[in-house]
Amino acid sequence: MEMQLLERGLEIKLKRQSDFPCSVAPPPPEDLLENIFWIKGNADLLDFVKSHAACMDYDYGDIIMQEDDAVDGIHIIVYGMIKLYGSLHGHIQHLRLGAGSHTPLPITQSDGTTKKQEEEEDFLGSGNIVGEIGLLTKCNRTCTITCETAVQTYFLSSEDMEVAFEKFPELKLTMWKVVAVRISAPLFLEHLEYQGFGVEQIHLHLSPGYIVELTHANPLFQFTESIIEISLIYGKVKSPMSEAEIEAPFLLLPEHKQLQIVDCEFAILLVVPREEVTLEGVASSVGVRHRPTRLPSITAPPAFVGQKLNKVVPIPEIVEGEV
Repeated sequence: MEMQLLERGLEIKLKRQSDFPCSVAPPPPEDLLENIFWIKGNADLLDFVKSHAACMDYDYGDIIMQEDDAVDGIHIIVYGMIKLYGSLHGHIQHLRLGAGSHTPLPITQSDGTTKKQEEEEDFLGSGNIVGEIGLLTKCNRTCTITCETAVQTYFLSSEDMEVAFEKFPELKLTMWKVVAVRISAPLFLEHLEYQGFGVEQIHLHLSPGYIVELTHANPLFQFTESIIEISLIYGKVKSPMSEAEIEAPFLLLPEHKQLQIVDCEFAILLVVPREEVTLEGVASSVGVRHRPTRLPSITAPPAFVGQKLNKVVPIPEIVEGEV
């Protein structure tokens, strides 16, 4: 009797297993668009993207974009996997943006054994966007993208995106913020203060940052006590500390004091503000005055995501008359 019940149970489970689909269907494209960082929460922008996006289908081995081609728009991957091959600034590691001496890289088979030192590969799937940097900088494509599987994308042309930039003034800065965080992460990971931290923690550190654009009409930016670091994302700057030109991408510390744009139409900075530290709630019979000091926002790997780590600035001096 028990054996029959066991066999019956196994038959039911096997039948249920055979009814499962061979693959999990991707989320509806509308849901994908709603969760894009620079679209999320903006219903008018979402409607604009839906009305102007063209659905593109590609087969395995198709070329979506070729290195050194002129920028014609951006692709939002709906499903499938693509391979990026070339100068992958912001995908694998940071590389120089808008370099003048740039030679197109040929498409090679996946089993190729000879690669230049500058050539890299990366793979992206559903929900990723390609072409943002070229759109924002108006530089030619810096990598070649081919399909590793059947791929479907939403394509937004450069002309449509320019219309969106005019209609939604904050859109360009929001897209720059996405690109800036992606490019800045390797810069911080290489810095001594942030070695040992993961990419997610670095992204958390950069999330309060904001974008500043330097132009010839607004050529200067001043470090203040409320700023921890600045990432130079695009363009060239110089500082009174050193007359040498600093080319993006580069991590700038407060020692530079002031930045000035040089030899480019515009420069993009990601400014990381300092967290305000107060002694509210700390019992003390001594009134103190604190001088701001430069402290890393990340002091140790957090035990729980979202847990806030309070930092107290050491007491530098006791002010007379306040005891």
